[in-house]
Amino acid sequence: MVKKHITLDVLAGMVKRGFDELGGRMDKFDSMMDKFDSRMEKFEARLAHIDQRISHLDARAAMIEKDVAEIRKNIVYRDEFIDILSRLSYVERKLGIKQVK
Repeated sequence: MVKKHITLDVLAGMVKRGFDELGGRMDKFDSMMDKFDSRMEKFEARLAHIDQRISHLDARAAMIEKDVAEIRKNIVYRDEFIDILSRLSYVERKLGIKQVK
């Protein structure tokens, strides 16, 4: 094998080309990171909007649950209603009240 003698100028040129290539890669990387940052900001804004909507839905669900609980307090179930109607009918018969349908 033949040994090549490399001068300092040639070595400096090789190092410069390497750094220039690395600099170009770093510029591309910086550009990609800027695009990524932009996309992340948009994503975070969308996520904040979704969080706000979920909080609103949670509040609405809580209000609906409260309303349903209030309705349940005043509800008469069908079997109870039928039982009361039959008792009322019995009382009306005993008192001689004419039943109207």
